[in-house]
Amino acid sequence: MKNSYKEEIEETGDARPNHYSQSEGSVECIAVIRQLCKEHQNDPYTDYNRYQAFKYLWRLGKKDDVLFDLNKAITFLEFARDALIEERSNG
Repeated sequence: MKNSYKEEIEETGDARPNHYSQSEGSVECIAVIRQLCKEHQNDPYTDYNRYQAFKYLWRLGKKDDVLFDLNKAITFLEFARDALIEERSNG
């Protein structure tokens, strides 16, 4: 697994590694997340975790193993779910 964007550029020589977009000329994940941030629907922590999960689902299998990406997405969704459960049980 790569450690930084700089290393990805040095390894591939590309300005943007291919896991950032689906195909040539298509919208990039960050553009979708930027739009979602403008239209956020939940508390910041919930939306942050939603966007992180979205990122891993977007690039599913393009950078890391599919199972790894699925587990990361699930982890972020669980962070959001667990925080909401805790908040509601203390409310």
